[in-house]
Amino acid sequence: MSEAHRSSRAWRNLARARVQLGKAADEPCAVCGGAIDYQLSGRHRDGPTADHPEMLMLGGELLPPVGELRVAHRHCNGRHGARVAGKVRARRQQANTPLRY
Repeated sequence: MSEAHRSSRAWRNLARARVQLGKAADEPCAVCGGAIDYQLSGRHRDGPTADHPEMLMLGGELLPPVGELRVAHRHCNGRHGARVAGKVRARRQQANTPLRY
């Protein structure tokens, strides 16, 4: 059986379920704290997306329990990931530097 990945059906179903929970509770963005318009598509920059509690590149679990996922705007989720990825790349270039977050 193939390994799960971000474009897998299992991830899409889990992310969809988490967004629906956020919609029912009218949760704000976990990154910026702003209101999320749950009527927008998840592909819209202000639309809702599921965010991992620990980044995958830092060893986070791809399919954590639905309650551990957070809801965020698409652009907040992407911006947060890019910022941390830049820090990780910079630190990996320095030999034997431990990662601290």
